[in-house]
Amino acid sequence: MSSSARVISLLEYLLPPAGRLAIETPDGLLRFYAGIGLAASGVNDLLSDCEGVDAARSHYARLRQQALAEDADALNDLGWLWLNGRWLPADPGKAHRLFKLAVALGSDQALFNLGEQYCYGKGVTVGLALAADYYELAWERGVIQAARALGGLLEERAREGCADPVRAAEWYRRAASGGDGEAALALGCLLLDEEVGCVDAMQGTWWLQVAAAQGCMVAAERLAHFFAGGFRFHDPQRYLYRLWRDHALRMGSSLAREMKTLDDADENAGLWVG
Repeated sequence: MSSSARVISLLEYLLPPAGRLAIETPDGLLRFYAGIGLAASGVNDLLSDCEGVDAARSHYARLRQQALAEDADALNDLGWLWLNGRWLPADPGKAHRLFKLAVALGSDQALFNLGEQYCYGKGVTVGLALAADYYELAWERGVIQAARALGGLLEERAREGCADPVRAAEWYRRAASGGDGEAALALGCLLLDEEVGCVDAMQGTWWLQVAAAQGCMVAAERLAHFFAGGFRFHDPQRYLYRLWRDHALRMGSSLAREMKTLDDADENAGLWVG
């Protein structure tokens, strides 16, 4: 039997026909939970076609047909669905086998997903060193989110005293420089966190501004909170604080709304005393 025939035989065993597949409709909070890992077609695209049991079964049938034709992206996406238990009953062990096959066929996202499995211990024993290796391989293949994930892993280890926070910052910076707004937020927060030990206020506020400019409300809130103290930068009129408070307010921040309410009360009290 040829190698290709063996792969197809294995896939036919792993991927039951659509008619025999149990489809599970997500309800409650699960509808708002995307899960871990990456789908090649994008998580939202992968789930948008599945608005009912019949649609989900049809979508699975298409992915199965593509997977049997040794389509790496289809294998990765089926693995993602089984990993997170979305429409397909959760089976992280099967997901792991599909990701391995997808990697062998050239899937970059599957490398990232294997990193996620070892990082979170879904279907495998937690292995942070192995997770880091998979993240780095995925980054080298162009998966920007892998740099952010590796930064997060190293930051957590740094907080436990087991890694250098500077390495975490460097991986966040790689992802943020590639346009990852979440990485820019994480990097900014890390560089302003005195408990971690790699404080750089100028760089920290810069990356928070990058994240805020990309629409990250939390970054704008953190900037407002940082500049509220007014002791690190000369800002007697509190211009920077008001700038980011109002930016967060325009994005619908309840925290910024509370800040403004308190500020207005203080100003009114000052006018009354005057």
